Amino acid sequence: MSAIELKSNAIILRAIQINASDIHIIPAKNYSHVQMRVDHRLLNVERIKTTEAEKLISHYKFRSKMDIGEKRRPQNGSLCMSINQQQTNLRISTLPTLPHESLAIRILPQNKIEIPLENLALFKSQTNKIRALLKKAHGLLLFSGPTGSGKTTTIYSLLNDSLIKNKRIISIEDPIEKRIDGLIQVEINEKAGLNYQEVLKATLRHDPDIIVISEIRDTQTAKMAVRAAMTGHLVISTIHANNCIGCISRLREFGIAEYDIKETVIGLVSQRLLELKCPICRGNCSLLCQINRKKRRLAVYEIIAGKPLEEFFCDSSKRFVYESLEKVINKGIALGYVYETEFDRWLTR
Repeated sequence: MSAIELKSNAIILRAIQINASDIHIIPAKNYSHVQMRVDHRLLNVERIKTTEAEKLISHYKFRSKMDIGEKRRPQNGSLCMSINQQQTNLRISTLPTLPHESLAIRILPQNKIEIPLENLALFKSQTNKIRALLKKAHGLLLFSGPTGSGKTTTIYSLLNDSLIKNKRIISIEDPIEKRIDGLIQVEINEKAGLNYQEVLKATLRHDPDIIVISEIRDTQTAKMAVRAAMTGHLVISTIHANNCIGCISRLREFGIAEYDIKETVIGLVSQRLLELKCPICRGNCSLLCQINRKKRRLAVYEIIAGKPLEEFFCDSSKRFVYESLEKVINKGIALGYVYETEFDRWLTR
């Protein structure tokens, strides 16, 4: 094994050991930074020579089937590695920055034990409201939140519940982040002409109870999702929005008619991952604390469904009662579970 192979594996292994979600190789003039994101904090791990960084990036590009000679355009790829008997998927992307190419790696561990929804949430009562939405036979359930806020983990946990109840579930993903037994998973491949629209058309003929779309990102996908919900399927997806009301605004931006929105949307969920107060130091954690703590972050949810959703659709200009993200985060702060800085991190006062 070459020195670069050993170095590339060592970087991945270190990231897994400290529970990092992302790795970055950022170029500078005479050297490059290797950074890792742990619980939304970006840590400077080491500084390497520019020549070594270029070799590392080329190595990752080669292994993820990118064009190693193309440095003028962004590229995306993926690969699966087995390190210490743990299967890990890596989602890799490059960016043509100055003075050299930069690289980002999203780490997607494959053999972690499935986490029940109750163990993901700061307030267990919220999970009952989300789980109740899966009892609906048809409709559109939308999740929103920043990248890395745990939307996919929440959805996978919900799907595990549904698989136990013998539901046929087809998940359309870009890319597949985690393989789940019993779940029919289809990966988008734009190069092969396999886009969301084509897969959704085929999925509707495959007798699904639940259809999962990893993200509604354009008008055509939004229209197909609404159509699927209108033809008797439960559709679950994510959408880029700051909160639940923002989900509706995004559907309108995609050209979905108001009547269709009211007829199909059964629930809106916006979530954030909050850092728990450290039981070891109760202050700013050292890297050692971050590694040894069993639970570092838990999710809080803003949920609009049932009567509050009906009230919003009847007259969005009037006030309606629901538990907003602001209320939920402030509740966590008041009870001493999370730091006050979490409010300012995720919301504006």
